[in-house]
Amino acid sequence: MKAGIIAAGEGRRFREQGWSMLKPLVPIHGTPLIEIAFRAMESAGIEEIFCLFRTQGQPIVDHLKKCPFKLRWSYQLKDTASSYETFYHVVRGLGSGPYLISTVDLVYDSAELKAFLARASHFPKGSLVLGVTSFVHDEKPLWVALGPDQKVLKLGDQAVPTPWVTAGLYFGSEKAFAPLVDGGPHRFSALREGLSMLVTQGVPTYTVSLSTVIDIDTPEDVEIAKKIFAPHPNPLPKGEREQG
Repeated sequence: MKAGIIAAGEGRRFREQGWSMLKPLVPIHGTPLIEIAFRAMESAGIEEIFCLFRTQGQPIVDHLKKCPFKLRWSYQLKDTASSYETFYHVVRGLGSGPYLISTVDLVYDSAELKAFLARASHFPKGSLVLGVTSFVHDEKPLWVALGPDQKVLKLGDQAVPTPWVTAGLYFGSEKAFAPLVDGGPHRFSALREGLSMLVTQGVPTYTVSLSTVIDIDTPEDVEIAKKIFAPHPNPLPKGEREQG
């Protein structure tokens, strides 16, 4: 199975607080976010990854080349104007499906990813599957109202009250993603607008729940993640973590 990683964000809130490194290289217990994502995907059985980084992302690529991953990976350096545009180019870069798409700034129990993929693959063909969590720690959460079959009924403010929010994981076939990306990279100003459109138009959209998922947007989020999640048991030697 293939996976895509959305990693073209500016990391504005980190820069505002004096963090100069690129967001995918922000470390949790010494391990950069991009490496955490790769390790989780490799452990879950992903065989190939496509990443989209900003044009300044060569240090991220250099770091990944030092990591002994067995899976295949490729990347594109491209500046995008929105989360939707980034998502669009990741979908196009992946080609044939089914595949997983994840944002780079997620921290969660990596063992849950394999279970997510197993459960997501059992929904009807052509369905889009979203990861959701009831651990709400986001400045702008995308709320999700669910039916008894885990089907998405509503997204956004109209879904409130609900305990569920999206968790930055998306699974589906080419058919599932087609209604979201047809129309070009500037069709929506944000990914959440596209997802809301799918639900409004009745495109079958389901969910798989995860326990604790932290969206790393600020230095404070890093500290919360460090308190909740233990260090990776097999970190790379310190000399291999230099970011250049």
